[in-house]
Amino acid sequence: MFADQAPQMTSIQFWESWALGNNVTMLAANIQIPGYMAVGSGIFHGQDGALVYTFNPDGYSKLIVAKCAKARCRSSGTEGQYHSHLGK
Repeated sequence: MFADQAPQMTSIQFWESWALGNNVTMLAANIQIPGYMAVGSGIFHGQDGALVYTFNPDGYSKLIVAKCAKARCRSSGTEGQYHSHLGK
């Protein structure tokens, strides 16, 4: 939830950091309820950070759109290989 209150005083930075730290593309969507500080949405990419977001307590819903690049895999050098030590 996008809310600038404890414990996530800076929610945009929190969600961006989460996407970067987990190397995922994340869509954070919220309903417009300014009295509860539920006012924003965003699309965050695991390598590029915040692609687009809105955080505007005007009471109007927003549509946000972004082009998301396919996440590049972190290679461990064992792609396509399966190793089992069961039954040995």
